[in-house]
Amino acid sequence: MAAFHFETSFWSQKQPEQPLPDFTTGFQVLHRKLNQSKVENDEIIQFFKDRIAVEEQYANRLSQTRTLRTSGFDGDDGATLKSCFQLLKQSNQQQSDQHAALTDSLTTTVLKPLVQFQDDYKLRVSTSKQALESSIRQLDGLAKEADRAKQIYHRRCREANVAEEQALNKAATANINNGPISPTTENEQTNNNNNSSDNDNGNSNSSSPSSVGGGGGESIQLGNQVLTRPEYEQLIHNMHQSIPMQDYRVPILGKYQNTSTGENIARWLQQHLPQCKDSPAMADVVGQQLIQPYGALRLVGQRGNKFIASPSSFYQWRGLANVGGDDDNNSVSATGGGTLNLGGFFERKSATATSTMISGEEPHKKARSEAERADEAYQTAIKRVDQMRMIIEESLFAHFAEMEQVEIHRINTIKQAFTEYTSCLSTSLPIDKSMIEELVANQESLKPDQDIQYIVQQYYVSGFSPKPILYENFYHGIAHDQIFGVPLTELARHGTEHVPTFIKRLLEAIVQGSKELDPEKKKTLWSTRVPLDKVHSLRTDINISTDRVTMDLLMQHDAGLLVALLRLYLLELPQCLFTFELYDAAHALYSNSGHDTSLLLVPVSNLIASLPAPHFETLRLLMEHVNKYVKENEVPEETIHTISQSLGSVILRSNRESLTTLTSRVPTQLTYDLIQHYSDIFSETTLQAHADSEKRRPLVVVNPPTSESSTPDPATAANSNKKRGGGLMSFMRGSVDDPKWNIGVFRGTSPSSNPSPPHQEHTPTTKHSFTPSTITHESPPLLPQKDITPPAEVMFDVADHVTRKPTTSTTAEAAEAILGDIDADDHDDLDPFFDDD
Repeated sequence: MAAFHFETSFWSQKQPEQPLPDFTTGFQVLHRKLNQSKVENDEIIQFFKDRIAVEEQYANRLSQTRTLRTSGFDGDDGATLKSCFQLLKQSNQQQSDQHAALTDSLTTTVLKPLVQFQDDYKLRVSTSKQALESSIRQLDGLAKEADRAKQIYHRRCREANVAEEQALNKAATANINNGPISPTTENEQTNNNNNSSDNDNGNSNSSSPSSVGGGGGESIQLGNQVLTRPEYEQLIHNMHQSIPMQDYRVPILGKYQNTSTGENIARWLQQHLPQCKDSPAMADVVGQQLIQPYGALRLVGQRGNKFIASPSSFYQWRGLANVGGDDDNNSVSATGGGTLNLGGFFERKSATATSTMISGEEPHKKARSEAERADEAYQTAIKRVDQMRMIIEESLFAHFAEMEQVEIHRINTIKQAFTEYTSCLSTSLPIDKSMIEELVANQESLKPDQDIQYIVQQYYVSGFSPKPILYENFYHGIAHDQIFGVPLTELARHGTEHVPTFIKRLLEAIVQGSKELDPEKKKTLWSTRVPLDKVHSLRTDINISTDRVTMDLLMQHDAGLLVALLRLYLLELPQCLFTFELYDAAHALYSNSGHDTSLLLVPVSNLIASLPAPHFETLRLLMEHVNKYVKENEVPEETIHTISQSLGSVILRSNRESLTTLTSRVPTQLTYDLIQHYSDIFSETTLQAHADSEKRRPLVVVNPPTSESSTPDPATAANSNKKRGGGLMSFMRGSVDDPKWNIGVFRGTSPSSNPSPPHQEHTPTTKHSFTPSTITHESPPLLPQKDITPPAEVMFDVADHVTRKPTTSTTAEAAEAILGDIDADDHDDLDPFFDDD
């Protein structure tokens, strides 16, 4: 059994419902034990003080002999009796001297060092604890500031939205009062404005200063930079020349010419404007200003006028909207574009009418400017909180390691005191030799490491499970501006094939970076430990928008550091790759299978096929990479086990940790099988089963649960019961409708307590085909149409190989209870076995 350590045992359970990580629970548990150690030290010190006091008192009493009386022995010289009595008194004095020497020896070699150690021990523990508590209090204060900043930011955004809506409505009302405006009239006005702009400023395609800048000689503030009118016009001209443009067709409304994606615009701003470099937030601010108040861009195909640096958001360059004409009858520029185009006209009219107030004095401009400043303050506050979180995590690792060494030193010091005590007794006083031998043997059995293991086993709280603090943008959520801590399902939307782009680039960077390593170092690439502070430092640099994490940025770092970064990323996910719901299922599989790996491949494939698409594809890509790495570099078996142990805890873990989960070898064994048997587990059958599972998954989400007052149709109820028979538990038990779906991986088959149902009886010559099934929400088992078993599938009798030991009742009774619970639930409820606590 691997040795336990404080640094992996006294963290706190991750609480998804709480906004902040809990650093105090495990921390306080450890220090309650350390306070007990202080009391133990005091008890030992008091014992030695009492013994020294007794010895000192005994020595004093022995030395206090009465003088001879003149009427007695002192009356004459005496004979043999007097000399014998005087010798007896001298022996008493000698014993007194021996006990006094013992007192001095115990005080010098035992008591004083122990008292000094106790003082140092108390000071060291309390000082370290106070430093951590101060950091935790500081984190709480920063979190409160971030929460206030978030509330202010959201309020400012709502106020800006309302102000902009009011300004737009006001402009629309003013223009409607001036008379109806046709799309043709609008286009003519736009063309006239553009022609006037061309005549005044040359053949430039940039936005007209009159519609963007205001009066002559007026400066224009773009972000935090102030530009003159010519500088602004040149900037727009450069953007026209450099940013890719395309035609964007919107159903019903037609085609928009000269449009660019928000992603391309933001990328250009970050590459060419110093203020936007390494600041996607500032790029968003500048992009928003180009829409309003300056009117160089307008959002097409969607409602509103917000700038989002997304490949799915298209913006039309207003100065180029009609350049070159348009022969397409469906073109927005030819037809007027309906409501969106009319809204764009109102926006232009509003911008033109207020062009003399670019400084933000208008209410809606001022509100938007305040929202942008609040956004920057909120982002800064979140970065400070998360930075403090990582500092506390690093400090806690160091603190736990320090406290473990302090505790070991304490036990060794006490052991030394006990040894000195025994030595003093044996040398100063002629006592029983057998007692001395017993004391020595007992002290030799005192092992500090065993005491550390006992402390962990008795007081274990949780392993290291970091919880990032996330920035939440008012308009596009949490997945746009950061990577770490974002749910995999949300981050995968910014990738391809359900895999986050960050994961793909990171694995590719690891491959490219490992090519420069020598063969021996390459073999230990995935098993080498890296200090947490270095990983945190890289995390801070990489935790930006996914689009900005390029290969060039990743290739600047060592491949081993990138591996550690990947592990930290997986550890910070709110849901592990294998999902919390499947932990018990995987644990039961490996607990009941013995050591026959061949019996596990099909059930493990069934479990994996039930994963959500982002988890499934990310796990497959990761295991494909590691499997290829192991084969190409001929990694030894011992190193593969080390890799499996390192990745196992991040691929599969329980949402509630305990000493049982800490000592479980199931995550390591599962990861080892995924690496060594990648081709068998991620087979074409598994891929098809997963695809079928994904087709059925949305059905549970879309269909709302039926109301309690409605009466279900009997036929519908029957169908629902049939579906439940092959739903989430289909991989755990055979279907009651079709014996060829009978996998029964988790069923115990004791002949005495678990008789088979009548419809499952078969002759000894009958063989069941164990085709893969999947765990899906309210879905039937997969692939019932294939009766021919492929050669690669394992044929086995469930009763002989994979059984589940009953606990308080038989397995059959437990299975019936589970089935009863499933049938009693509503059709759209999740199976209680897989409910996430």
